[in-house]
Amino acid sequence: MGQFSEVVGPRSSGRTSLLMAMLAVTTAKGGLAALVDTFDMADVASMAAAGVRLDRLLWVRGESSTSAFPPLTNGRRQPGADRALARALKAANLILQSGAMSLVALDVADAPLQALRRVPITTWLRLQKVVEGQSTAAVIVGSVPMSRSAGGVTLGLRQLGARGLAPGAGGIESEARIQRARLVPGMGAPVRLTAAALVA
Repeated sequence: MGQFSEVVGPRSSGRTSLLMAMLAVTTAKGGLAALVDTFDMADVASMAAAGVRLDRLLWVRGESSTSAFPPLTNGRRQPGADRALARALKAANLILQSGAMSLVALDVADAPLQALRRVPITTWLRLQKVVEGQSTAAVIVGSVPMSRSAGGVTLGLRQLGARGLAPGAGGIESEARIQRARLVPGMGAPVRLTAAALVA
């Protein structure tokens, strides 16, 4: 609580399943959760199937990926992605300032790396400062590490494949490894996760 942590990994690594599980656990316990969905990629049916109580969720929908990533011409950068990121970061800041949520999740998983690199470090530091001392848990979901509090963790995910899973187990098996954290020695050992286990 009161810290920013990260869940990072490539597409199909289990990051969305883990995010849905966190939202489900928070809302099932009666807490309020907020999802800042930068590129409007979340699916209501999938959230409900994962056990997220939608009546306990504030879903801030960003720009669709179509408008955020217009076709590039003459080597120009994609200003839509920068705009969508800026709006999502402002929304996350306002929600964190309210102090009303048990969990605030900022999903930037589909953001281009170049756009993420253009986010000033002061923006991340400001978000970290806002959450300090609160009972709110804050998490950023992305493809690479971006920002975390000194007491937060960076949880790296990678897909191991679908071997040996029982039918209906979700189809993926992932490994989670704490990449950066203030932890005692030996706490960085990998943990295997399945989509079914995450939402149990």
